[in-house]
Amino acid sequence: MSRNQEPVSASGSVILILVLLIAAVLKSAYIHGPEYYWTLLVLLPLLLASIYFARYGKRKPSGKHPAIGYLLYLLKSGRKGNK
Repeated sequence: MSRNQEPVSASGSVILILVLLIAAVLKSAYIHGPEYYWTLLVLLPLLLASIYFARYGKRKPSGKHPAIGYLLYLLKSGRKGNK
C-alpha cells in the first residue's frame, strides 16, 4: 500500500462483500431459477443494517455484544417522550 492511500474501513469492506453476494445471488437466481431468492431474505437486512451502522457509527455502544447494544439503543430511542 502506498503512502497516499487510506486504509478501507471494516464496515466498508462488509458492505462491499454483501453487495457482491447480493449480485451473485441475483445472477444465480436469474440463470438457474427462483429457488435462490430466499437468500435475499438474509442478505438484504444485513446490508441495510451494515449501511445504518456505518453511517451512524458515532453512537456505537461499547461492550462485548454491540448488536445487543444497538438493539437497546433503538428500543430506547423509540419510546414516547424520549427526544
